[in-house]
Amino acid sequence: MIYEKTITIEFKKNYQIKKQINEEDLNKLYEVIKNALTYTNNVNIYGCSIFRNISNEELDEINKKKIYEKFKLEIQVVSQEDEANYTALGCYKNIEYNENICIFIGGGGSTELIFVKKIKKL
Repeated sequence: MIYEKTITIEFKKNYQIKKQINEEDLNKLYEVIKNALTYTNNVNIYGCSIFRNISNEELDEINKKKIYEKFKLEIQVVSQEDEANYTALGCYKNIEYNENICIFIGGGGSTELIFVKKIKKL
């Protein structure tokens, strides 16, 4: 196993209640970032679905006034297509295959299908 530890923060689940990012979830994120920075200086934060759906003002508030101020980092929001491609790469990178494969990715609000042929997206 390549991962030492995984942590889940359910931004989307809690967002559905108040229609804004939950402050408790953000505090968990700050704690995770703080701990990650004791482990490595190479920390990257990628935001997926929930961060694509919040307002630019809310994202700016989180990024500029909170994360950047505390850690000099920002959430990089990735497109749905990039999210699917990164996930697919993680799925097929370390498996052997000699033919086309299809990867189904079921997520919080959608299911992506990625068709892979010789490590290239069709």
